[in-house]
Amino acid sequence: MPMNNQRAERQYTKEYQRLLTAIFNATNAWGEALQPIQVLDGVRENETAFSVKTNNTPVVIGTYDTGANVAFGTGTGNSNRFGNRTEIRYVNTNVPYDYTLAIHEGLDSFTVNEELDIAVAERLEVQSQAQTRYMNDRIGNYIGTRAGNTVPITAVDEDSIIEAFSALRAFYINKEVIVPVDAFVEPSIYNVLVKADLITTDKNSTVNIDRGTIEYSFGFRIEETPEQYFATGSKAYFIPRGIILPFVGISVARAISSEDFDGVALQGAARGGTYTSDENASVISKLTV
Repeated sequence: MPMNNQRAERQYTKEYQRLLTAIFNATNAWGEALQPIQVLDGVRENETAFSVKTNNTPVVIGTYDTGANVAFGTGTGNSNRFGNRTEIRYVNTNVPYDYTLAIHEGLDSFTVNEELDIAVAERLEVQSQAQTRYMNDRIGNYIGTRAGNTVPITAVDEDSIIEAFSALRAFYINKEVIVPVDAFVEPSIYNVLVKADLITTDKNSTVNIDRGTIEYSFGFRIEETPEQYFATGSKAYFIPRGIILPFVGISVARAISSEDFDGVALQGAARGGTYTSDENASVISKLTV
């Protein structure tokens, strides 16, 4: 019996949540730079996704003062040997949604040529795949905006790219970044790295010219990434692993009987966004031309 003859509305929010979570975590363009996507259902808040506690108090390294009149003698009761005390306070930082997702499709029992339940499940899956690509694009633009370090090159050639990679290696060493840093590069950059004369078997290179692959360069794991996901002007992103949090709040996913045709309207609405702290953003780098 057709779905619309059984009930006026059927909720698919949980199914949509599971599909979007699984597909995004499996196929997102930014790999281990992202934490697993956070997907919640039934959200009603239309601006703020969540709040995080942040603390920007600088660390003060003092010295222990052993003077005779510090905490003792004439300094008794009005001084201490530890130096000035720094008060630590955390503030609540609201993290907003910054884009929306919507589904609005119709499945007519007269023309769909498939069981409605099967068709709805398949459409939710392909919608999740398309929305993952959309989120890849949004996250890529977010990374380009938040990157705290920009390395410009004058041309996409071997000398310029090798010089940039060398400078970026020094940048992360000097910043004392202790987690691995991945380089997400456009195909044009990737191809130059694969063909670079500097990368040879004499230096234990992992390049496979037959397969057109390169695993690492200057300590960075290389991830070839579609150029459409980068912000305009950016050719590569260098991102420490796990410092970016993508999130989606799903309001509804449902199939509701239509008065305009013999079938159901498939509808969905969600809000999404991306978050990284200011401290972590300062060690995201972008390579620009």
